[in-house]
Amino acid sequence: MRKCKNLLCSLLFLTILVGLLAAGSHLVKPKNNEKESGMHNARATGFLTERENSLDYVVIGDSETYSSMSPMQLWQDYGYTGYICGTPAQHIEDTLGYLQEFCEVQNPKLVIFEANALYRSSGIQKDVSRILSRSLEKTLPIFEYHDRWKSLSASDIGHVNYTWRNYLKGFVPTWKSKPWTGESAYMKKTDKVRDIQQINQYYFGQIASFCKERNIPLLIVNVPAPVNWNYQKHNGVKQLAKSYDVPYYDMNLRSEKMNIDWNGDSRDGGDHMNVYGAQKVTHFLGKYLHKNYDLPDHRDDPAYSSWNEDLEKYQVTVAGKMSGNS
Repeated sequence: MRKCKNLLCSLLFLTILVGLLAAGSHLVKPKNNEKESGMHNARATGFLTERENSLDYVVIGDSETYSSMSPMQLWQDYGYTGYICGTPAQHIEDTLGYLQEFCEVQNPKLVIFEANALYRSSGIQKDVSRILSRSLEKTLPIFEYHDRWKSLSASDIGHVNYTWRNYLKGFVPTWKSKPWTGESAYMKKTDKVRDIQQINQYYFGQIASFCKERNIPLLIVNVPAPVNWNYQKHNGVKQLAKSYDVPYYDMNLRSEKMNIDWNGDSRDGGDHMNVYGAQKVTHFLGKYLHKNYDLPDHRDDPAYSSWNEDLEKYQVTVAGKMSGNS
């Protein structure tokens, strides 16, 4: 009888604790998607203000994504609508999380996964610890936004109201230039394979399954990045792509055809593209998408007039500055 009473008390305590954590989570979770409202990685979640089911593709991955691909250039050239959900040093479990969050409000016709994150690992113990921590933060946001208690206001009691619109659609243009000084022929062919950590293979399998369940085509890409990439990694991703029957487009093998100039197209010595390199990458990616996927052209659709307004801003702040520096 005493044991039963203790068990009931423990269950009651846990129920109250979980309820308080849930209530606290609602309170501290940002009610707007702008950085000033406390939203973490606000740029990567800018899609929250886009019209529901209006985006036809999503790009997921780490900083290689937002440094190398420009959705507004794809809009200008093809009328494709999409968003980049990349974040710095993104781990693949977060890649899956962004894809799931994106698909809560959008129904994309294509998922583009930049594969550099497949080779990101801190060791099995740290990876497991981080994944458990992120799972807890996702379930109870109070653990992710616990520091927001200092800036709470009356508006935090209400519902979310996303207002920040990112006219760059996740792209981060950089005009800085630092040459790659290593070997220009960094993709030397070899039969050797760089193994992908099992935990990263598992999460890629989750991404592939998520896309398959929703009948969304998945495309794996790598953008030119000699600091990060080599043929051994290419072989590892190629094997993984084949095992899931997913197409793989490695632009590192096409950097010469893309006319990449390693003296001027990288912002940091071959790690990331600057805006000039991104223009070339986006041009080649657009040609590939146009040839291989049936994405709709929305440029003459009045429902997408806001994209033309965004394009005007893009042309002033990005394209205009590029022509001014050329």
